[in-house]
Amino acid sequence: MKSRLAVILSLLLLLAGCASGPTIQSPVDPVAYMPSASPVHLPGSATIEASYDPAPEFQAAWKGMGFNDTVIERHRQEVARVLVNDLAASGLFTRILPNAADAHPAHTVQIRCRTFEAPGFTAIQVSLKILNGTTGSEEWTVSREWGLGPVNGPHTPLSQVLPQIMSSLEAKLASAIALKAREDAELAEIASLKTASLTNLLVASDRNTTIARERNRAIIAAKNQQLPDLLRNWKTDQLSALVVKIEQAILDLNHECEVAKDQAQQSVADGTNGNGGSDLQRSRLDALAAATGRAGPGAAQGFLGINMADANGGVAVQSVVSGSPAERAGLRPSDIIFAMDDQPVPTSQALQSRVSQAAPGSSVQLQIGRDGVVQLIAVVIGERREGAPNSVGALRDLSISYRERIELLKPIAAALKDEIANRNR
Repeated sequence: MKSRLAVILSLLLLLAGCASGPTIQSPVDPVAYMPSASPVHLPGSATIEASYDPAPEFQAAWKGMGFNDTVIERHRQEVARVLVNDLAASGLFTRILPNAADAHPAHTVQIRCRTFEAPGFTAIQVSLKILNGTTGSEEWTVSREWGLGPVNGPHTPLSQVLPQIMSSLEAKLASAIALKAREDAELAEIASLKTASLTNLLVASDRNTTIARERNRAIIAAKNQQLPDLLRNWKTDQLSALVVKIEQAILDLNHECEVAKDQAQQSVADGTNGNGGSDLQRSRLDALAAATGRAGPGAAQGFLGINMADANGGVAVQSVVSGSPAERAGLRPSDIIFAMDDQPVPTSQALQSRVSQAAPGSSVQLQIGRDGVVQLIAVVIGERREGAPNSVGALRDLSISYRERIELLKPIAAALKDEIANRNR
């Protein structure tokens, strides 16, 4: 009976608010929604716990509306339950276990949700922390804030905000997991270089400057440790084969240098600097970062994943990068993008500037034209970092490391040739 009275009271207050002015949402508004599938899947089991802390201002307002502590607590538990259900139903983990002492999950997930008031508006923050189920060490943490509306309302219902936030967090988590996998693979490759033979270190092409430089260091170490033994114990035909392999590696490295040089020159000619933004634009973003304290080029940058050109009053999508946020959102070649989050983007530079400044993992609305019809499409912004493999600076550094390797290989080849010549006298 009390619950029905609370609902009736809430409806009456909401109707009164429509007549007298905006109101905030009440603790009896529905918060349940249909969860979406996670873009990434982690092997193993997990337990999930969640909590929701509404802002003190919210709770005071609710009590002023006639809701007691029991109703508010029930609301907190309902929001927590919805968050647990979202993650459990998303397929992020292979199996969800109950929170019990004998559960022994591979992962423990903590979801923390809170609302708060800032000057002029209210917002919600959700953080997702994944811990190792055995050691308790933190594996990943992602968080997202979202504006609910003006302090006095109207507020966007949680049933609309929470699915967008959770989808955004899962996308950010997917990016973090992919980055961790790349870092682990890089560390494993670097570790293997330290124990590799000189012949196996002659591979010309590397994925990034870090591995290329580590390979150079490994070649220096291998030369000092292995070359004397090779000159002393290897047969002449083995030494000759190694000379051929080194000379081929030098040719390959020269080719790699030319390829990197051409790519860098093309990026400069296109005005993209390899990162989808002109040098002038990068300078402007640097100035904006310095003036506002926002993350600069060294931090994570937003990424959409399209090749674009200016169109009449908008930006024409020429092609869509495979596996990119744009492809996942359903953008197609020939689409025209007119606005991003209700802000016009009349040029490709304007769109790139907006995308670069968007937080990776955030969800944005693009207003597009397709087949003569204007429509909205939601995109979860991806992540791009300065110094990515296709940036001018990275191409230059990779080319330099290749040149350094050429200079390292030349004296090794010369020593092998001298030994072969001495044997043939």
